[in-house]
Amino acid sequence: MTFRDSKEIAITGVADYSPGPPVTNAELEVALQTPVTTLMNYFGVESRHYVIDPATGERREPGLGTTEMSVRAAQRALKQAGVEVGEVDFLITSSSTPDDRLPPLTYQIQRKLGLGEIRTLDLRGGLHGSDAGANHRLYSY
Repeated sequence: MTFRDSKEIAITGVADYSPGPPVTNAELEVALQTPVTTLMNYFGVESRHYVIDPATGERREPGLGTTEMSVRAAQRALKQAGVEVGEVDFLITSSSTPDDRLPPLTYQIQRKLGLGEIRTLDLRGGLHGSDAGANHRLYSY
């Protein structure tokens, strides 16, 4: 796939960021006093990571949210790929839980990474489909 100016598009690095230790369905059932295991297993969710500490109700880190987690994942992906920030010319984001409605998540990440003027695409997503038995992560705030 190319843009009109004939630049090739390639994904050169992939990474993630997960806040805090994983919380299992069994732990969630105890905390919420609600049977959630059957429902979560139906969706293929075996554990999730919380930005908010379930025991205290406080953020695990000040300012930690979708934007900061995305920036940390992007930094890991750049490092893993051996790519410098100045080499990035297109950023795509997809989230159903951005920190703010405006400015878009893509712009916030672009600014925090210091990407300068690049092409961006911000997709608003919902729940995703899953393969049976896959261990998907669910991030909750």
